Amino acid sequence: MTEGKTILLADDSRLVRTVIGRALEGRGYRVLLAEDGLAAVEQAWARLPDLVLLDVDMPRMNGYQVARLLRSEARTADIPVVILSSREAAGDIFWGLEAGADAYVTKSAGELVLLSTVARLLQERGRSRRAGPAPMTARPEESLDVLARLNQLLDQKLFEATVLNQIGELAAELRDYRRAAERAGQLLARVLDYQVCGLLFLQAEPVEGLMIARGQVAVTEQAVRERLLTPLAAEILADLPPPAALPLTVVRIEGSVDADEPQLWRELALGDEPDLLGSFCVLGRAPAPQRGDNREWLRTLALHLFTALDNARLYARLRETAITDGLTGVFNRRYFADQFARLCQRCAPERRPLSVILLDVDHFKRLNDTLGHQAGDAALRELGSVLREALRPNDFAARYGGEEFAVVLLDTDEGQAVQLAERLRRTLRERWARAGLWHLTASAGVATAPTHGPHEPETLLALADRALYAAKARGRDRTVSARDASPTATEQ
Repeated sequence: MTEGKTILLADDSRLVRTVIGRALEGRGYRVLLAEDGLAAVEQAWARLPDLVLLDVDMPRMNGYQVARLLRSEARTADIPVVILSSREAAGDIFWGLEAGADAYVTKSAGELVLLSTVARLLQERGRSRRAGPAPMTARPEESLDVLARLNQLLDQKLFEATVLNQIGELAAELRDYRRAAERAGQLLARVLDYQVCGLLFLQAEPVEGLMIARGQVAVTEQAVRERLLTPLAAEILADLPPPAALPLTVVRIEGSVDADEPQLWRELALGDEPDLLGSFCVLGRAPAPQRGDNREWLRTLALHLFTALDNARLYARLRETAITDGLTGVFNRRYFADQFARLCQRCAPERRPLSVILLDVDHFKRLNDTLGHQAGDAALRELGSVLREALRPNDFAARYGGEEFAVVLLDTDEGQAVQLAERLRRTLRERWARAGLWHLTASAGVATAPTHGPHEPETLLALADRALYAAKARGRDRTVSARDASPTATEQ
């Protein structure tokens, strides 16, 4: 139905206004005319038409700018906008739709295409209005300074583009997940007054979250987990672990927000319903009607942060997969060789003590033959767990061979390395016994630079291997250092 529908037609060509205006009136529409962009905005804000038709090339303000202004103002935000232009390049059509137009019709497409597009958009608007209450808008008689509003909009868009560009640079530069999260938190603190924010990576396996806190805030990790789950539908929550079991990486940055000011939680689901990416939550100063506080901008900001940090997270996981043994969770032999060589090179000039332990499971083949390979895998997983729990942050362990493992200890002399090897052996024997893995034991060989040899990877590994060989020859289930190993020892 066209009865009572008003269309604002803005075009700097009198001929176009006359021809298109008559065609619209012939279909029963009331037509308002504007000969430039500034007049179009003023009429739209004052008269609130049912649809706006815009040319692109107009004096004082072009059609793209008019479309953006109409979309930015509450009173005209839901009015359908059609750009009618002689420009037919793909870039022009893209920019028109990005500016907020509901449709882009070229003048060469003809009158019938334009009229059918107008009728369709008016019908769709009528259905959407019947579906729910109309949004609150400003009173038509309320006057606005069009140029001031345009400048404000352009400044806001520049602000948003600058922030999003810096997030893009963050994504391009960083390959360390925690460091990327720290930088993201620092950047976010420049545009939002927040205490804590969180991201949920819903498509991760397993699902995991990130919490960024400014200083030592009183907000608990559990509170962030619960807020991240709040905006998700019940059918999605049914497939997720309870909040307490949700993995959460916590990153803290410097700074704080005045806790005496009112604080408000805001939560958003990120992505579309069929392909939900995750969620975002933030606790900060209650929003005021100023830059950076509107919900759509917050959603855009959260999506860009999500993308940057998800890329960093995935890169970290891929890198971890590339350098980690899948069964035991310790590093693989390739990583061990590279890292051990670097440590030797770093420690050599100052003759800093550097120890290596070679640890081997005794009678591993007999275990596999007797209890099966699943038992063997269980024993190796337990070994990897013990190594990860026992080592300091600067030390590392790697799977050197099938059931042979290497442990590298920085700034550790021979005596300290032997003590650790003995502690590892005893812990392994107890853990294996509790798991019912036969009477399993391990043997260890220790070599230390510069006590037993120079800071050369091949030399130290050969000395540790000789010590391990001696431990096997002397009955297994023991630790031997390179100092005590006999070069002529043979395995029994």
